[in-house]
Amino acid sequence: MALASNPHEEHVAMRILDYFARSVNWPRRLWGVGVFTTLREVLEGAKQVQRSVLSESAVNTIVEEAKGAVSKDPAVAVRGERELLVTTLKENFKADGYGSLLLAEQVARLQPAYLSRWREVVSDAKRCSPERAARAIASHLLDIGFSAEYLHRWWSYRVRHASGTQDIAGILTEADDLCAAGESSYEVLVTLEARPTISLAGVTEWRDATAVKAWLEANGSTHRVRQHGGLAISIAALDAWAAVEKTSDIVDALAARFGVGTRGGALQSHSHAWVRGTSDIFLLRQPRRVEVRALVREGKLFTRPSSSPVDAAILLLGPLDEGPAPSAIAGGWAAVESVLSMPGDRGKIESAKRLAYIVACSWPRAELTELSYRHADENPDGEVAAQMQAAPNNRQRARVFAEAIVRGTVADFQRPSDRAALVRMKEVLQNPFSKLSDVQAHVEIALRRLYRQRNIVLHGGELSAVATRSALRAAAPLVGAGFDRIAHAWFTEDVPPTELAVRARVRLRQIRSSHAAADVVDLLER
Repeated sequence: MALASNPHEEHVAMRILDYFARSVNWPRRLWGVGVFTTLREVLEGAKQVQRSVLSESAVNTIVEEAKGAVSKDPAVAVRGERELLVTTLKENFKADGYGSLLLAEQVARLQPAYLSRWREVVSDAKRCSPERAARAIASHLLDIGFSAEYLHRWWSYRVRHASGTQDIAGILTEADDLCAAGESSYEVLVTLEARPTISLAGVTEWRDATAVKAWLEANGSTHRVRQHGGLAISIAALDAWAAVEKTSDIVDALAARFGVGTRGGALQSHSHAWVRGTSDIFLLRQPRRVEVRALVREGKLFTRPSSSPVDAAILLLGPLDEGPAPSAIAGGWAAVESVLSMPGDRGKIESAKRLAYIVACSWPRAELTELSYRHADENPDGEVAAQMQAAPNNRQRARVFAEAIVRGTVADFQRPSDRAALVRMKEVLQNPFSKLSDVQAHVEIALRRLYRQRNIVLHGGELSAVATRSALRAAAPLVGAGFDRIAHAWFTEDVPPTELAVRARVRLRQIRSSHAAADVVDLLER
């Protein structure tokens, strides 16, 4: 490993790598956004209140989230700057008012030095836990516009493969330079599956089939694709994958225009794209990892959907995984609200809180199950592996593994990511109420942000809000995780989603450290 041997820094580095990896399952993914995105949401919220898109209470909630983010982030500002920022967040925010102007000026001045300030504190475990440090750094890099694919390759090389050794501070120096370099110009080629029904000869970006073939050959691509022309789109971005992400938004918008603007017309693009200067093939649309695996586990994948609210909600979830951002946000929140709203609610946001309880109660078993299989792979002949092998299902398997953690009979893992996960599970088993309440709060903030984005899209017609992309990145896997448990309870026990949410809240409130190994696994069971 290129990273200097230091348990704290290793924990930070590997959690950051988790956050950039598309393949990581939802319990280890990044559920939040960066502190400066939250501060910009305050500014945007004030403008949306003026347009009657968001309520005053919604903006007050964002301000409270911002206060919490600032108070827990040791690198957001140095002492004098921090005091002014905290004071500013007590202002009455109005569009173009004094408080908004003051906050905007501070954000503009503080953000460029954020990674530099992290260099000073990242190695100090007393200043910030490794989990919090990793979340802050990773979300910042993603929020400013880098793609997860690029960051994963970039970060992985530096902590695993670069010659010599270096510490996190040195990597952050390089990351700071990367941010300062700014965007580059890219040309992204998107090919079409079918010939457009109208002539595109006058469109600058249009390339006919012959021109597309020549473009691909000149770019060194060996991939053969049956195409009927394409679009060569110039875009400014921080990396090639980010350029493809931006291009996918443009293609989605063009496809919508073709659909309603031409008779029988459609702009049908292939699922891959190319970038000039590299022969790599890029996925045009990355799945957001909305996974309701209960449909497979319970044999419901090919069952004809019924008229139940759960079946209807699963239909609404479709766009959240790969659809255009507006459809993803609208459909995702509609699915949540359709099964978790109840008579007497003070607002639709109550559905976010209920789903957050379900997700928080799902998290320990999901992580324990994954760790149990990793442990068995690394220690196949051990006593714990034998006990897990005898378990009749994953529920019992997770309980066996949790009890082994409590007894201290679990051998340490080879992979740093798994070691970090084991540390988290030990903390949960030692203090389940506190730790799971913290998880619930993080998930609720992510789901509240999704709801606000829904209002900005549907009521304000805004397609490029400050937190649109970040909100989808954070919330989509969590919605999928919640619906996985909702679907399981509905299909196996006929338990309505609202009843499951009530069960989750009561169980979480009652859990204590005694018998925690069994309790944390069975929070959603009868």
